[in-house]
Amino acid sequence: MQMGSLVGVPGLGIRVRVVPEIAPSMLLLRGRMLRSFRVCASSSSPPSSTESIRVRFAPSPTGNLHVGGARTALFNYLFARSKGGKFVLRIEDTDLERSTKESEEALLRDLSWLGLDWDEGPGVGGNYGPYRQSERNALYKQYADKLLRTGHVYRCFCSNEELEKMKENAKMKQLPPVYTGKWASATEMEMQEELAKGTPYTYRFRVPKTGNLKIDDLIRGEALGLPMPRFAHGSLILAPDRSKLSKRHGATSVGQLVSFNGLILLDTSTYTFDNARWMNGQHLRSLPSEKLTKLIGERWKSTGIVTESSGSFVEEAVQLLKDGIDLIPDADTALSSLLSYPLYKTLTSPESKPVLEDKLSEVAASLLIAYDSGEFSSALEEGNAGWQKWVKSFGKSLKRKGKSLFMPLRVLLTGKLHGPDMGAGLLLVFKAGKCGVVAPQCGLVTLDERFKILREVEWESLNRDNPTIEPASTVVATTGGEGQWFETFDRLSSCRNACSVADLTKSGE
Repeated sequence: MQMGSLVGVPGLGIRVRVVPEIAPSMLLLRGRMLRSFRVCASSSSPPSSTESIRVRFAPSPTGNLHVGGARTALFNYLFARSKGGKFVLRIEDTDLERSTKESEEALLRDLSWLGLDWDEGPGVGGNYGPYRQSERNALYKQYADKLLRTGHVYRCFCSNEELEKMKENAKMKQLPPVYTGKWASATEMEMQEELAKGTPYTYRFRVPKTGNLKIDDLIRGEALGLPMPRFAHGSLILAPDRSKLSKRHGATSVGQLVSFNGLILLDTSTYTFDNARWMNGQHLRSLPSEKLTKLIGERWKSTGIVTESSGSFVEEAVQLLKDGIDLIPDADTALSSLLSYPLYKTLTSPESKPVLEDKLSEVAASLLIAYDSGEFSSALEEGNAGWQKWVKSFGKSLKRKGKSLFMPLRVLLTGKLHGPDMGAGLLLVFKAGKCGVVAPQCGLVTLDERFKILREVEWESLNRDNPTIEPASTVVATTGGEGQWFETFDRLSSCRNACSVADLTKSGE
């Protein structure tokens, strides 16, 4: 499938400009359309035996490869491979001010990471090079001159200032910005005068001033006597607010996704980046358990949450938390949340009111008795079976079951209203406090520390008339045989990502 060269389209801002004082034969392509991505592939009838499939991806090296561009490249690649055709990569480096070698190298690196090996293009070569737009000026000059000779285009010598003035006038009249055609009817003498002065010019297509306008033949190469390519248009990728996905929405480049093992969602309809996030979560959870554990364990170690990337704690934590992990970095938040104990923040939130009104203080008192007697800790030592046996007995003693039992226990033991399986989570916190696999700065609040915080709660101050609670006295915790000061109850229990005790004492808090 041959590609026609697009020289210019009125109204779309695509122009070919010659700058004699820089290089008499140099053509600079200008316009936003040149930076867009298009799937040049047939979606109707298969090609004849004499027609070769050639699909082209032409990214601009002015920044990182956007996920939308990567998806378009993949569609091109898959179409070419399915039809036995060629996947052509051409670098659209016509924006000389913004194009950089570093961006081009990053584009090639990202495409290679995606496994999209091109049949023709930079580093590979081919029969239709060069494969950088800036190196094809002589070819474009040849076809631009042909269009000029046949009368399909004319030279326009308007300056940027004049064009801006036209746009402003159109805007004042509430009209779309349209070129007025100032040089469309200029005489040969007028043009020669401008050429003699070395005035930069643009080639513009001639269009009829009246009647219907048909530009398919001009855009698609028939004016140049070239075979007409077939076009297919890819859909947009939208952000959560339904606008086009951009940098302001966060990670949008392939490089950013590579950095945290992201996955790009493929779809043939318009969709949001949230869909891609959901799909990535499905992909992660479909991985073999060993592979997922290795990925997340190495992530936790690299971010300083754990001291070892493998072992029973990491394995059990991954299995417990994986349903809430859509992107690898989500694992950091999930584990930090599990290890934290924001009891004060939860008790003073409006959502906790029904739990408080269900005699939460009485459940807390009974829970403290179970802890003080050693009954609770002994149950956890026995693992899940011990937990199940204890919680059944505890509920029976309080004449509670179901939600009226488990919701108060969740708040009191985890400091949260929601979360993963409570029993499995508590066993992990219990193990974290004993095995030393969790790094000191991760914000772990051990079970012993949680009961100390729970003991300090002034339940009377949490009544309906006075929903605020006065900070309780400072809690002293012993870790590794050394007494260390924790934050006061209100600061510690409401902090999701508590820093280390050493950091707190150094900062004087």
